[in-house]
Parts: sequence; C-alpha cells; structure tokens
Amino acid sequence: RCTEIQALGQIEENFKGEQHAITAVAGRLEHGDRYVRRAAVNALVQLAEKGDQHAITAVAARHEDADAHVRRAAVEALAQLAEKGDQHA
Repeated sequence: RCTEIQALGQIEENFKGEQHAITAVAGRLEHGDRYVRRAAVNALVQLAEKGDQHAITAVAARHEDADAHVRRAAVEALAQLAEKGDQHA
C-alpha cells in the first residue's frame, strides 16, 4: 500500500494530459485500500487537463465510495477538473 501511495504522490507534470497515465491512475480508484483510492483521486487532479471526460467520469464514480475522505477528495477534485456546466461531474 505505501509503495502505491508514494508512487501516486510522485506523479510529475511531465505526464499531464497523457491518457495512458490517466487510465493507469484511474484504475487505482477501485483499489481495496481507501488511502490508495484517495491518492489516486488526488493524482488525477495533477494529471488530467481541466475538462478531461475520462478523469471526470472516473472521479465522479467515487461519490459513492464507502469512505467519506475519498468522497470528499472526489468532490474537491471535480471542482478542479470539471468545466462549468459539465453534465458528467
């Protein structure tokens, strides 16, 4: 778990907007550990461009997460990722 969280926390600007990186991180949103899921939400904010529908859809699904901290992180992430009036957020 610690290794995954550290790796997600070290996402660099070099990967900003790259769909393969966004897809890989979005896959961690289903991880069994709430800390990994929260780190993935935060990493997507760093990776995705504003308005990126893949990232928005993935993060929006965390509104239903069992952990309140993950849900809060998802709401905060959507505020940064979604364009005004985005129907998917």
